[in-house]
Amino acid sequence: MGRQPQLDGQTVTVAGFAIPGPIDDTGVATAYLVPERGMCSHLPPPPPNQMIRVRLKDGWEPSYVHEPVQLTGRLNIEPSERQVMVVDGLMPLRATFDLEVEAVRTLGSENDRREMEQSATDRIRAAMDRKTGGKRASE
Repeated sequence: MGRQPQLDGQTVTVAGFAIPGPIDDTGVATAYLVPERGMCSHLPPPPPNQMIRVRLKDGWEPSYVHEPVQLTGRLNIEPSERQVMVVDGLMPLRATFDLEVEAVRTLGSENDRREMEQSATDRIRAAMDRKTGGKRASE
């Protein structure tokens, strides 16, 4: 996205892949919007200018990691850094932009959701295998 001062404070519509984030200091649910499926799953995270910290309202939250969505809301140039749990553990996510969401449109199908859930399960298993040398807790 780069530095776009003319967009600061404007209402925009942007599509990408949503990653659930932590509750912010005011109790509002958050997420991160990244331009490509798979970003933030493993270290290192994408550059801050490729991430939008999303403040959610009306009870919507991503139902799975990398859910394809189209979001409309007020975009602010407001750099942030939060710790978020990903497949490889706790990771700092730095975003240049902040979006106060007014409307959400889910772009994925039920098949997309099932595929991403299975993919996430496979990635978690692979990460654990790398960390344990393939041994399970019961071994």
